[in-house]
Amino acid sequence: MARGILTGIPSLYASAVNGDGMVVGTGRVTLLNGWAGIYCMSVHPGFRRQGIAASILRQLLDAAHERGTAQAWLLVTAANAGAHALYKQGGFREVGRYHYRQAPLRRAPMAC
Repeated sequence: MARGILTGIPSLYASAVNGDGMVVGTGRVTLLNGWAGIYCMSVHPGFRRQGIAASILRQLLDAAHERGTAQAWLLVTAANAGAHALYKQGGFREVGRYHYRQAPLRRAPMAC
C-alpha cells in the first residue's frame, strides 16, 4: 500500500543535509492537473527554528511551478502553531477546516 501511495502520482522530494551528511529535514510535493500538494514536511527536532522547513517548502514550490503548477494545497493540524506560521510565511492561507469523528471505545463488561 505504501508503495502505491508513493508511486501512484508524480512527486518531487527535497531534503536538507547538515555538514556531517545527515538528513535534517525533508518534504514532498505531488503534481496533478496544475496543482501541487505539499506532504511529509519534517525537520529533525534538533534543527528546528533555523529556516530549514522554509527552505524546503520554497524549493518544493519552485520546482512544482517550473513544472506548470499554478496552485498548491496542504493540510495541517489546527494545534500545530509552528506549521501555521511556516505556511503563512510561504503564502498559504486557511480555506477550510475538518475533523474526524470516532465512535466511543467499547470494552467487554469484564475487561480492564
